[in-house]
Amino acid sequence: MFDVFRDREMWVKFRCDKAYRPLLDMLMKEYSEVCADAEIPQLPFSLWYSAVTKGERQEYDYLYIKRRRQMSVYALLSMLYPEKNEYIEKLQDVINVICEEYSWCLPVHLSTKLLNKRETIDLFAAETGLYFAEIKYILHDSLAPLIIERMTREIKWRITDSMKDNVYGFEKVRNNWAAVCGASVGVTLLYEDRDAFKVLRPRIEETMKNYLAGIEDDGSVSEGATYWQYGFGFYLIYCDMISRFTGDGRSFTEDDKLRRIAGFYSSICMSNGCKYSFGDSSAKVGFNIGNFYYINNCFDVSVPPLKYGGLSCNKFSWALRSFLYYNPDVVGKSADNGVSYYEKIQCCVVRKHRYAFAIKGGNNDEGGTHNHNDIGSFVLTANDKQLLCDLGAPLYSLQSLAIDSYKSVLERSSKGHNVPIINSCAQGHGKEYYGKLSIRDNVITVDMKNAYPVKINSLLRKVELLEDKVILTDEYDNNIDLKERFITEIKPEISNGKIIIEGLTISCGEYMKVNVEERHTLGHGGEKRTVFLIDISSNGKKGEMKFEFLIDQSITRNDSL
Repeated sequence: MFDVFRDREMWVKFRCDKAYRPLLDMLMKEYSEVCADAEIPQLPFSLWYSAVTKGERQEYDYLYIKRRRQMSVYALLSMLYPEKNEYIEKLQDVINVICEEYSWCLPVHLSTKLLNKRETIDLFAAETGLYFAEIKYILHDSLAPLIIERMTREIKWRITDSMKDNVYGFEKVRNNWAAVCGASVGVTLLYEDRDAFKVLRPRIEETMKNYLAGIEDDGSVSEGATYWQYGFGFYLIYCDMISRFTGDGRSFTEDDKLRRIAGFYSSICMSNGCKYSFGDSSAKVGFNIGNFYYINNCFDVSVPPLKYGGLSCNKFSWALRSFLYYNPDVVGKSADNGVSYYEKIQCCVVRKHRYAFAIKGGNNDEGGTHNHNDIGSFVLTANDKQLLCDLGAPLYSLQSLAIDSYKSVLERSSKGHNVPIINSCAQGHGKEYYGKLSIRDNVITVDMKNAYPVKINSLLRKVELLEDKVILTDEYDNNIDLKERFITEIKPEISNGKIIIEGLTISCGEYMKVNVEERHTLGHGGEKRTVFLIDISSNGKKGEMKFEFLIDQSITRNDSL
């Protein structure tokens, strides 16, 4: 059923065919980063406990994931170069250490009530079980019998028995947790225990249905490109493996909703390497090669240029399928100029030759814990980077995931977005704070009067999108105090009523007062970020703020390939 994964001639082809050289280069780059001259990371109790009790997760998560990256690299190298014993030896060392982990859950996913429930299944525990099952299946003849026995035992009590003995929250949610956990557990059982799979299949299938129910019928995902790829990537693994198991071919490819979901990522590309980053998404969401070439094969969705893709070695099953599904005959293609509008999630992306522009309406309770207060916020990109940006996901912590994070965490507050500040107030949090986005020809409007916890009779954002410039106008009540805020990670220059950000010139008019505040924060991966908050207020005129964003003629939307 899954013998294709063990096909030696196929692995020889990957190794010797020049067409697969880009993937081998990516793998060896990953090897140099996480394996060459590197020991297996230690996971001290102090880091684990600090993550559980204080939510200080960055260092532990990094080391935990590095172990999985090492496992993926050594496993793939063992498949490509079976004659090199050092790879299988290193792989077994990493596997043995992962078997020793107190829990496969990330500590922040273990509440204090679950500290003794070592076999609890979260996203990462489910993934680890899947990676063990696939590695064990493919490399069964190369791994030491003791390692195989241990992997089997760990999968059984941490995944199979745990799923039998518990009902998990991920079975009922309608987000990426359902897809990742459901798919990982389901496919693990296909490898490890078919009888258990038959018993648990109704629960797995219901979990996968819940995931799909959380996605709009037009295929749009409110959590953005990052979580689209995470959830849908695992969902497709499940579909593929089930079709192999049942022998019914790929009947799921005939589903119209799945086809629309498959096209979502490409439709929200602003340029080759840049997406909109509303909510907890990221501007630079590199695509997984395996996912996209599989989608291309099943749904005929175009693949982005290969240089913007990756193996995703933090997820072995994705890295494995990057080799399996990559098709050298399919040439990557940049997103065409045009408009992508998703009415359900109130997001619109417009791609012109020189720039791309994305804006959103909706409400301020979208995407669960990944929500940002950002009605009317927009992103402007050129030369493959966000010039006026959405900061995307913050560094995850107890503070950034707390209910009141919208007051203190820049990335979640509307004060960290390209939206006005009204009477010194940020936007409110909750479904009752909303905006209505409309589009007609080259003009987009967002009615924002219900986005703030102050009485506003009128607040309309109007955006006119021309070939080389954007004209943004905010029309509002004369009796409110409005201050515009624009966000960028590029240090702006202020001169004669104009703000210059690389190839973008913002004309404010002589009647505007401009102030720039420099902030330092940490990105989602813990990297240091410098953010510039540009505040613009009127010298006296009330009722309208108007700006012209002029794109330099020397630049285009994409960088040069």
